[in-house]
Amino acid sequence: MNSNTFNKKGLLISIAIVTIAGLMIWASLGFVDKDEAKDIAEIEKVITKGVHTFNSLDIAPAPYNSVFDKVPDDVKNKMNDKFVAELSKYYSGPLLNDRIAQLKGAIPYQELNEFRVKDGGVRKIENFTANINGDKATAEADIRKFMKSVRKNGDGDKTWEGVAHYKFTLDKIDGKWKITGEEWNYLPGQGP
Repeated sequence: MNSNTFNKKGLLISIAIVTIAGLMIWASLGFVDKDEAKDIAEIEKVITKGVHTFNSLDIAPAPYNSVFDKVPDDVKNKMNDKFVAELSKYYSGPLLNDRIAQLKGAIPYQELNEFRVKDGGVRKIENFTANINGDKATAEADIRKFMKSVRKNGDGDKTWEGVAHYKFTLDKIDGKWKITGEEWNYLPGQGP
């Protein structure tokens, strides 16, 4: 496991723990029902991990993430299986199918445009709010995403980072929150 993967996972886990602890303290003071606080923390965790996962799965395994040979079909098939398994943890319904289709097209797109994604994901989530109504919820957040890529033309590694405002709809399915709707737009001056 490389240290970047460990650091990203550690950061996401730290964010989730601090959020859950904060919500539990807030709930214990009587401002939020404890079950609602638990659901809000779970929703934030699902959103953070879901968006991070979607923005980090289009990275081909070594050596294909830094060389420009065609990625073999068996490697693409393994990646496609991983897309389904990982995204199914956080997304559901037509949105899940859309996310899987987008990722299945990512490597052919990178091959066609002669670049490779080397790293990507979520750096930070801010201004998170959630409203729960039974087994349905809506949420909003400003999410700082990043992508590191390399082009065949020799420009070297390029890192892009920007903040997008997201709006989500979620359903509780078999006791777990899943993202069923997602819209986002970059904040002014934050797009690639």
